[in-house]
Amino acid sequence: MQEFLQEGYLLTENDELELSVACSNIMAENQAFHIYPLIRFYIEKKGSFHLYDQTETSKGRNPQFSHKFIMPYTYEWSRKFRFELVDHRNSEEVLFLAQSVISLKELITAKQRKIKVNMSNLTHKICELEITWNIPKNSCKYLKLTTELVELNESKGWLFKKQRTFTYKLGRYAFFDDFVKVYQSESVPDTKPIVWKPAEFRATTLCLDDLSRPIKLKLSCTENQQERLVGETFFSIHEILHGKNQFVLADSDMQKSLGKVQFQVEMIEKCNALDYLRAGLQFNFLLAIDYTDSHLNSHDSPSENFTKFNPTFSNHLADKEGETKYSQALKQIVPILMNYSKDKKIAMYGFGGKPEFEKSSQENQSCFSLTGDPNNPWVDGLEGALNTYKASIDQVSRGGPKNFGDIFMKGALSAKYNRLLGFKEFTIVVIFTEGGISDMKETLDVVDSSGDLPIMFMIVGVGESDFENMEILDGDDAARYKKGKDIVKFLGLEEYKHYQHLIPYELLRKLPVQIDSYMHHHNVKLSAFDKEISPDMKSLLELRDRVYGTSLSVKECENEIKEATRSILAQRKKKSNFAK
Repeated sequence: MQEFLQEGYLLTENDELELSVACSNIMAENQAFHIYPLIRFYIEKKGSFHLYDQTETSKGRNPQFSHKFIMPYTYEWSRKFRFELVDHRNSEEVLFLAQSVISLKELITAKQRKIKVNMSNLTHKICELEITWNIPKNSCKYLKLTTELVELNESKGWLFKKQRTFTYKLGRYAFFDDFVKVYQSESVPDTKPIVWKPAEFRATTLCLDDLSRPIKLKLSCTENQQERLVGETFFSIHEILHGKNQFVLADSDMQKSLGKVQFQVEMIEKCNALDYLRAGLQFNFLLAIDYTDSHLNSHDSPSENFTKFNPTFSNHLADKEGETKYSQALKQIVPILMNYSKDKKIAMYGFGGKPEFEKSSQENQSCFSLTGDPNNPWVDGLEGALNTYKASIDQVSRGGPKNFGDIFMKGALSAKYNRLLGFKEFTIVVIFTEGGISDMKETLDVVDSSGDLPIMFMIVGVGESDFENMEILDGDDAARYKKGKDIVKFLGLEEYKHYQHLIPYELLRKLPVQIDSYMHHHNVKLSAFDKEISPDMKSLLELRDRVYGTSLSVKECENEIKEATRSILAQRKKKSNFAK
């Protein structure tokens, strides 16, 4: 795993969290007695707490529990969890000691993924609880389980066969014969055979990645709106994979045979964004800064009278500390992005102004290199981005129009090259703007045509302007795009000035979904990241880097991509014929 990876910012509702817990200095009424601590983990649902899992029983007053809680991630950051400490001497003697309640927000935003909280009873503190969260290492391993009721021994009292339905629940083994519920099936009518829809689980969810861990199935029947237990059985994935697929249903005392259940299981690799990042997925970053005057109408024609800055309206005007609204925005956003960059390189552009760099001439006011070198827009990390931006303030005249299309197109061209090169790089385009847009139709056309590319567009709102058009571009209605992909994210910084800890999560919220969608659509396996770029593809890297320069027109870049594609296909065909 790459050490610079900040996984917490890329969680989606399809992901899981792995919680580790430890207690220190447990106080008890009689310090002379030995205690056997155990932590019970409760999750809030509909206003009340429900037992979700528990640790093993430890010994002593400073237990480090080896059992980890695997829980589903959700965007409901107000959701609460309760940790309950008990003295668990045996299955019949359990003594409550203390508890603590925290929210998902407190957990996820904790520094270094670790939080310490006090556990108390009604009167005083009992101990300190340390909670550490991580992403399960084998999150891409899935199990597809098909369940069938192949035999049912009828008994008196079972009537109205055509009107009854069957449901089953699955629970994984915890400790002291306790089972944690992990799944409930749909209800199916009484037909022969009775087969439920296949259920997919992460291996961590169903059996904590231990294929030999016991799983309990409880079968129930609903008849005349009354539910009754039919029977239960125990099985493991290991048994099914090694040929045993039928298991006897019995009563709760396991004394009487009531029927048979049959299972089929399939192992599936189903990766998510975090898995691809761990395997080596890299990002290319393109940043663009808006140099139009915020008081100009977005539909105004290019200004004939460019101005260095407008002291009343310009967000490029420095305060007493030498900071502008844009430099403050860069300080908030760039460090987030650099968490996912191995080389810390950023291609920096400007738009909506007239570049007047001494050593170069750039005609395109909708996309110009901020370094002053049209063929080398690259800067190093936050420091390079800030220095380049501040140096540009006196070298770019403010004006208009406010066109996004050329910047978006440059990112799309980079993504097209990345698609030809394989699946190892993703393009992220980030525009810093104070609102308004002159070429909405052209920009939407680029977005529409980029739905099947490895790309994400991010728009960062600077200042207190009207961002209505940015909201339209973001438009969470993915059906608006021809490809059905939601690849634009808008974030207004002013809305988060009192909630800055939420900015990384909100900025990156759509990115993992887009990565998952693209990779799954192209059926990309993790093994693809182990392959070196072939010699015939290395020339593409040089061509791809030319896209970042501003001396080539869009048409020239498109022609280069088409020619490179034809060349690659011809070489592959030649190799294929030679092999035959």
